[in-house]
Amino acid sequence: MKNLFSCALAALLFVFFIASCAKKDEITLSQQDNSLSELKITTDSYISSLASSPKIDNNTPQVQGFWDRIRNVLTVIGDLAGGAAGWGIGGPIGAIIGGGAASALMYYEINDGNPIVPKDETVAYAAANPNNPFDYVGYYHYYTMNQIAKPPNDYINTDGTFSTQKFHSFSGNLLQQQGVITYTQFNNLSLSSVENNLLYIKSNLNYSNSSVDVNGFLNTIHTDGRINSGSKDALVSYFNALQSFSRLQSATVQDINNFISYSTTMENTVASSALNSDDKAMVLSTMATARYGVHYWLK
Repeated sequence: MKNLFSCALAALLFVFFIASCAKKDEITLSQQDNSLSELKITTDSYISSLASSPKIDNNTPQVQGFWDRIRNVLTVIGDLAGGAAGWGIGGPIGAIIGGGAASALMYYEINDGNPIVPKDETVAYAAANPNNPFDYVGYYHYYTMNQIAKPPNDYINTDGTFSTQKFHSFSGNLLQQQGVITYTQFNNLSLSSVENNLLYIKSNLNYSNSSVDVNGFLNTIHTDGRINSGSKDALVSYFNALQSFSRLQSATVQDINNFISYSTTMENTVASSALNSDDKAMVLSTMATARYGVHYWLK
């Protein structure tokens, strides 16, 4: 399959300043390490719970029988790629619009040009976590996706190609109507920044037709100074769990609920952790998008 170029995790936050007091830094870093250890323990426990479940083997024909679900999980990863990367160009608003553009494009491409099929709105967004102050980023990411899916011409050019410009305009106007952003905030998130965001993902992502090198991508953007080590380590742990979930032969309602429960636990830990406020905001937005994505695409 030709097209998972936006199917990765990215996070384009700039390097954060470390407090000047060395002793305070030492305490902060120690507390951060404890928080990251707690996240890893939660992830290891979740992955261990999947150990006895049958997995998909990429080297056998059986993978084709699960391809629709694999594509849906990869779409979730694509949603996160754009959402986390979009954060760096416009904070939570960039995560919603920039993330929406990346995930809509990835879905359109991976499904061979077939438009997004909208969901029943009574069940599309039922995965909230009131303890996550950035829960709205995940919610409006999928609210925008679902609304733009209703008239496909709002993100598809007349020649059948995906239009970043149309998606940018539609989603910006929709979010203004919903009172999520102001006119000024939308104007500050330029079309060129969204387009460059997609190009960055395309240039730095390694993928195959059934997997994404999330850890490699995180290492790249960490090396580039677009994400710091605390955020990177938190997201590596989280995406190890998401990729383990993606390899299950079946995704029952209970499997989906278990991942949502895992995500909620991780988010609650991050929200009360020693990570700095910028790290928390980006990581919590990314996790919220994943949680809503698993529910939206798979349930």
